[in-house]
Amino acid sequence: MDKDITETTFNQLLVSINFNLFSKIVTELELDKYTKKLTTKRLFLILLYGQLESVSSLDSLSIDVS
Repeated sequence: MDKDITETTFNQLLVSINFNLFSKIVTELELDKYTKKLTTKRLFLILLYGQLESVSSLDSLSIDVS
């Protein structure tokens, strides 16, 4: 695969997600009410990345995203 590809598979997948609706639901349910750094959207993106990359543990996922 060519390394000069600007649109990654991960970004292509994110295009199909309606984040306006996602944000509306998060706001209505007050999911981020006391959140400081790890918002619901960030958690979703991290877990999606872990699933796509078949990360074997949360420790590995933590290392990958930091």
